Amino acid sequence: KDGRVLPPSLTDTTRPAPSSLPSFMYKDLLPGAATENQVIAALGNPIRKEAETAGATLVYPSGIGVRPVLILVDSAGTATLIREPLSETTIFTAASQGLGEPDLVLYGHFAQLGYRLFVYLPHGVALLANPETQDTRERWYFPPDTGADVFRRVFAPGFETSPPPEDQE
Repeated sequence: KDGRVLPPSLTDTTRPAPSSLPSFMYKDLLPGAATENQVIAALGNPIRKEAETAGATLVYPSGIGVRPVLILVDSAGTATLIREPLSETTIFTAASQGLGEPDLVLYGHFAQLGYRLFVYLPHGVALLANPETQDTRERWYFPPDTGADVFRRVFAPGFETSPPPEDQE
């Protein structure tokens, strides 16, 4: 639907093991390693499955209002991205503790509300957060060996590396 095409590096099972940094998992599911069948075994059947150009998005209830958990599965059946909504009480500084400085800060459709996507590539985690208010809307999980260009192209195609012109001073 949205034109995302997963590169071979995200579906290649012979790639080297992720770094020794801690990787983040969603309910014991590690993107890049978990299969669609393992996702379904762990979470049950999705409420919806949306076809994508190179795979599908599995949609699960999150328990956080109407915002669902989204799991991108590539054409080989591997979960490559998990987007988890977070409760309104999730504080950015607590959620990002121990991650160090982000490798990327990206601006998307919530940029005018102060939200940025803080991407920690070696950890395989990103946080959609407003650093001024400390509100954190989502945690994204992805393979920890994903490069910056691949992350932007595959997982965050609607995000930019600079704020929209009206946000720049």
